[in-house]
Amino acid sequence: MSILVRCHRKKISKNILRALPAAKRVTALRLAVLLRLATLLHRSRKDETAIVEEVIAKEESLTLRFAEGELDRHPLQLASLEQEADYLKQVGFTLRFSS
Repeated sequence: MSILVRCHRKKISKNILRALPAAKRVTALRLAVLLRLATLLHRSRKDETAIVEEVIAKEESLTLRFAEGELDRHPLQLASLEQEADYLKQVGFTLRFSS
């Protein structure tokens, strides 16, 4: 649990993940990705979150398809998703998104 909390914002430290047994690293990374995206997509209590219509999960990637025009209407979330994709790329995980 502490590793998930440490990985839920900013860059994910490869050293933190390496501290886990090899068999648990993939699971920890996947859980961290889900926590990070939940945090990113639900920043406030207002209904300002872009609507996600489809999620496709694969071994080392996640694809989010937003409702048409949602990312255009939520430029801050788009910028955050772009930054998140960069953070995740550094640990070998691919985040894709489209609207």
